[in-house]
Amino acid sequence: MKRAVSALLVLLALGAATASKASPVVTPRGGGNCGNGKCEPPEDCNTCPQDCGQCCGNFKCEPPEDCHSCPQDCGPCK
Repeated sequence: MKRAVSALLVLLALGAATASKASPVVTPRGGGNCGNGKCEPPEDCNTCPQDCGQCCGNFKCEPPEDCHSCPQDCGPCK
């Protein structure tokens, strides 16, 4: 009986270790599955650049960028 319990504990530990390596990283700012290769809400370029790409400097004025935060993409403020 002790041997069966020990074997079960080893299998559970191995399964937990394997599952944690395959899981995406959760963003620290409130959710999402940052690191899964998909830019999904609430992820954005600020919270998860590995899925959503770089924010400023990509030649596109995209939210949350504006003339104050990224004049190189959005142009000067008027």
